[in-house]
Amino acid sequence: MRTILPLVLCACTLAGGSGVRAQALGPFPEARPRLLAVSPAATPSQRHIDARTLSPAPAWRLGMPVKDIEEGQDARSQLLKRFGAIAPPMQALTAPWPAPAAATARAPLGFGVPTPNVDGINYTGAVPADPTGDVGPDHYVQAVNGASSELFAIYDKSSGALVAGPTAMTSLGTGVCANSGAGDPQVVYDTLANRWLLSFLAASATKTLCVFLSAGSDPVVTTWTQYAFVFPSFPDYPKLAVWDSAYGLGLNISTPAPTVSYTFATLDRNRMLAGQPATVLTFQSARIANNLNAFTPIAPIGLKGFNPPKPGAPLSFVANIDDELFYFGEPGVINLAFDQLAFYTVVPNFDTPAASQTTGPTLLNVGDFQFFSAVFPLQPNQVELPSFTGTPMHRVTYRNLGDSEAIVLAVGDVVDNGTLYTSPTLGRHPAPHWIELRRVGGPAQPWQVNHEN
Repeated sequence: MRTILPLVLCACTLAGGSGVRAQALGPFPEARPRLLAVSPAATPSQRHIDARTLSPAPAWRLGMPVKDIEEGQDARSQLLKRFGAIAPPMQALTAPWPAPAAATARAPLGFGVPTPNVDGINYTGAVPADPTGDVGPDHYVQAVNGASSELFAIYDKSSGALVAGPTAMTSLGTGVCANSGAGDPQVVYDTLANRWLLSFLAASATKTLCVFLSAGSDPVVTTWTQYAFVFPSFPDYPKLAVWDSAYGLGLNISTPAPTVSYTFATLDRNRMLAGQPATVLTFQSARIANNLNAFTPIAPIGLKGFNPPKPGAPLSFVANIDDELFYFGEPGVINLAFDQLAFYTVVPNFDTPAASQTTGPTLLNVGDFQFFSAVFPLQPNQVELPSFTGTPMHRVTYRNLGDSEAIVLAVGDVVDNGTLYTSPTLGRHPAPHWIELRRVGGPAQPWQVNHEN
């Protein structure tokens, strides 16, 4: 689910070149993120479940109702709703944009045909499906939005055979987590603990994220421990990630423009793994800028692989800054050739929350990308395809490679050059903008762009 707040229209100055930005109003002031809230301790409850015995979800058939998870909040709907075919404040940006830097030449990586390659969960009557999944030692677990509940299915990793499901994620839950939810399922495998982590949003009025932690690496027959975490407001667009100190949670809990900020949280991983009551610490950044759109999710950077993070490496979060959008109304200039990644870190202290340590934002220049770029042309019979940009795509992956550390992420972007927002149908050619970062020498050293395309 995504919640987008009203736009704020402002004037701005455009420039090319290096685009040094004035700091008078303080885009990205030096103040560190603050502790926003400490959740009530969630009392765990447990259920031993053989997923093969759960009732399968009924298949969606043509003619059945369709559930709109996003409620028309894709980029096209938002722009057309507010501005018609062309967004007036964007007309200043219709000059040709600088050509993107040539991609670094790389030899083919030699990937073969993936095996197995099987169909996942079929269409469920929910738009968008928000598919998510992860792989464990022997299984792949997938989850999607459904018309009446979020659904999950378990596949054999070697053969691709469906082992269990698709079935309702609410079948794992009790209380508020046994009722139809608000979407945004998550599936993450914790390689450090060999445990599965599943989640979905409970009904929006409850402000609750339902989280389920398996007892081991086998998701088919296991004991699931449920945590129902309550937030200060609806925890929109939740994205989970594994770290050794906590589970990271990116959110879209925005403040009204022009004081837009990022909100992220940490789940008490150690207590959850021990089956104890656990809390969530929610943090909020200082003001960002006069953002045109207050949809400001931030992505957690999650560990993959079997090597733990480098000693001293904190749990981190990253957001992409489209300065043509974010800095309308700010003094200074807008750089047409570059945009930025903003990094925040947190070392949570669940025993003494006020003693938690945060840093950020730390800014890193990357190639230019467009917040509202991934808008598909209208299809035959005026059918619209949902589209989405404005945040790093889940998931943002960290690996400890021994002699270095790597982060890989992708954001929605366009592959064609030219004018912006002038097509009567708002159609462009969207594609992922991949960025690989490297750090050598440990956490005291800065991240650097190793490759982007």
